[in-house]
Amino acid sequence: PDPTPPRKRVDVPHDADWSNVKLTYADGLLTAEVPKKPTDALGTEFGDKAGQLEVELQERKSNVAALRSELESEELAIVSAQRALREAKVEFARTVAEERRQLAFE
Repeated sequence: PDPTPPRKRVDVPHDADWSNVKLTYADGLLTAEVPKKPTDALGTEFGDKAGQLEVELQERKSNVAALRSELESEELAIVSAQRALREAKVEFARTVAEERRQLAFE
């Protein structure tokens, strides 16, 4: 553990320019100057991230649409297979019934 825990913590806004932080120490007082990023830098940074997220969102929507289409096709195939199975069971039962013969015992 750190032997001297921090005495004070402060929240720094999201637009802090960490590359230009200035610390000064005088008379036992530490002063931190944290400038804001220029507005255009923020716009570019967040615009780029937003653009990447938008592309990712569109790709995911496209994937979901493709999966839904595939799911619908599979569901139709299931219905068709169930119908064919029912028909085969009915045909099998009919064939078995036709092949039954009665035995007469005297």
